Amino acid sequence: SSAASDVYKRQADLIPHSQIKGIDICQDALDLALENKTSLGISNVEFVKGDVFDGNILDGTKFDLITANPPYVTEESYYSKDTEESVRIYEPKLALIGDTEFYTALIENVVKPSGADGFIFELAEENQVQTTKNLLNSNWKVTTFTDSNGKLRCVFGYKVGSQMQILGNLKSLG
Repeated sequence: SSAASDVYKRQADLIPHSQIKGIDICQDALDLALENKTSLGISNVEFVKGDVFDGNILDGTKFDLITANPPYVTEESYYSKDTEESVRIYEPKLALIGDTEFYTALIENVVKPSGADGFIFELAEENQVQTTKNLLNSNWKVTTFTDSNGKLRCVFGYKVGSQMQILGNLKSLG
């Protein structure tokens, strides 16, 4: 999506010597990301097709920071008045409907095997936060970020004492 490309562009600009890998299960999303990468002139981002439920998704690759926008709208919420009709019309269900299973897969199949020192995941429900926290040991500091309306938006975490401890500053931005 263009929003995801903007995030990659900002990351690439802020840390110009970094290597960024975008992974998605949807080929259409990857095609759009590649198109946006080209139009924005980004050179240090790679996009690959992958499934977060695949225990070998990273194939041994190591990362410092994991960011993800997994499907976080519960099926019940998707069909309720909590979800705007335009979202149901224009956004693919594959990108929206999900719950704690995605956070479990992200921690077990991505964060832990990658050796990452930090992560930021979009979410919507407190149980998604608790699932994430419960999968990590006491070496991790895990907290949340809310928007200006007080709505839960992200769970983020970092290994205590690591360079990613800077993520603790996100709390002060809310």
